Amino acid sequence: MTPDHPTPMITQGVSFIPGSRRADRRSGFALLITITLLAFLVLLLVSLASLTRVETQVAGNNQQLSQARQNALMALNIAVGQLQKFTGPDQRTTARADMNAAWVVTSTYDATDVNGRWLAAYGNGAPVDTTYTLKPSLIPGPITTHSDAKGSQAKLLNWLVSGNENTAFDVASASTVAADGHIVAAPPSITHTPASAVNLTTAKAMPIAADTQALLVGANSATAPADYVAAPLVPINAAAGTVPGLTTAAPIGRYAWWVGDEGAKARVNLPMASASQAPAAFVSAQRAAIELMDGENVVGETTATDLIGTAAYDSTLTTLTDLVSPKQLSMLTPTAATTLPAALKVRFHDLTTSSTSVLADAYAGGLKKDLSAVLATGATSPLNSDYLFTPENTATTDSFGVPTWGQLRSFVQTKSVSGVLPASQMILATPTSVGIAPVLTNVSLGLKFVAPSGVADGQPIRLAVFPMVVLWNPYNATLPQH
Repeated sequence: MTPDHPTPMITQGVSFIPGSRRADRRSGFALLITITLLAFLVLLLVSLASLTRVETQVAGNNQQLSQARQNALMALNIAVGQLQKFTGPDQRTTARADMNAAWVVTSTYDATDVNGRWLAAYGNGAPVDTTYTLKPSLIPGPITTHSDAKGSQAKLLNWLVSGNENTAFDVASASTVAADGHIVAAPPSITHTPASAVNLTTAKAMPIAADTQALLVGANSATAPADYVAAPLVPINAAAGTVPGLTTAAPIGRYAWWVGDEGAKARVNLPMASASQAPAAFVSAQRAAIELMDGENVVGETTATDLIGTAAYDSTLTTLTDLVSPKQLSMLTPTAATTLPAALKVRFHDLTTSSTSVLADAYAGGLKKDLSAVLATGATSPLNSDYLFTPENTATTDSFGVPTWGQLRSFVQTKSVSGVLPASQMILATPTSVGIAPVLTNVSLGLKFVAPSGVADGQPIRLAVFPMVVLWNPYNATLPQH
């Protein structure tokens, strides 16, 4: 062995070359790093794929949500348009379907049923007397001729519910018009034969493809199925080429809407009127006194006790005017928190906080006359000698019984001053003044036979008459004798 050529070490038949074990260790570490990187790349790809799928699903959901909102907005615009079209003119009014017993939904839900809470728009069937100059016998009714046609001029125009948007109604037309199987209007009689009725107990708020109507008012808002509201579903069809991926016209959604009448509901946020608010001449109804409403004969209510009651609803609270929703009534008192939610469900279609109306003249059009100005002292139009309505016998002087505007004015202006009626009002009735007189409230006549006191022949039997007349003084002052 020389220094330039070392001799390998041999131990028990195994040769050892310095550095060989370190090389094996480096080769294993590289393999481990490679496998780890591959696993990381696979995990990254799976994560990216999952993220892409989730984002795609979220984008699809957002697109469907946006489309649903656009469909709902379109339904709202259509509903507002129909409301303006059929109830915008002055000679229009509205009424619920349950005003006609033949239209109310029954327990069997047969083909003649109508949702009792649908709102109908009515128009003046014969708008010819815009100046109130016709005689009562010539005022047109729901038929076209004037021969004994007195009565209501209202004619069904449309139901304010989806499915009837394309129905064309002419208030003066006498032809039968039908659309979508929901409406048939045929003067002089109005009938309703829907194509199919919907069972309100099975209607869905989230309808499936096989459903034809959508539930708009259900168990969360009302108590009984008769108070539920369902409306027909109307398809939204997209034209060919307007939607990517659709080469032919196809439905892309559906909508349903229904209009309720807030003006026919009782205001729950009106406090009790005070004595200082009462006008001198007139006292109008300020509120509906809902605390006195009982539950008798109300669907879903079995007791005859007060539906709301003064214990839960204090009509003198000053905080009533702050309410903007009927649901806030449960915050009035501790008792209200437990009793009013159920009561509000029973009266869902009867109570509101935003009941308003327009003082329109549904007969002749325009706004109604303000009687407080027409009947005020010194008013000259109409004249005191003008009749309230045209007498039947205008060609003669026979107008007995037809009141004049002067008589109505004098009645309103008749009031005492410190308990005494002015001398100018102490007059008998005239054609232009109602005059002062007691009111006859009761008349009775008693009879009695009186035998003669003696027994001589020829004495007559007398008949005694006892008349009784009850007069009532309707004024808060003493009436002098005429």
